[in-house]
Amino acid sequence: MERLELSVVGCWELHPRDEEAEAPFVDMAVPSGHFDRVVASLSELEAALDDVDPRWKLDVVTAVDDLATMD
Repeated sequence: MERLELSVVGCWELHPRDEEAEAPFVDMAVPSGHFDRVVASLSELEAALDDVDPRWKLDVVTAVDDLATMD
């Protein structure tokens, strides 16, 4: 999961973003139902993330990691 998180962060660092265009998304919660795929492996998660808007990929990865490590 850490590798996925780093790849998402790395993507944002490599691609310049338009701060004005992104401003409406700052502090916005991930839209409900944005990621509703069922995945059974890390490779399935990686493939499913290809369909996720880059703005929300880190949120999805973090949420999946939180769910996977819940007691």
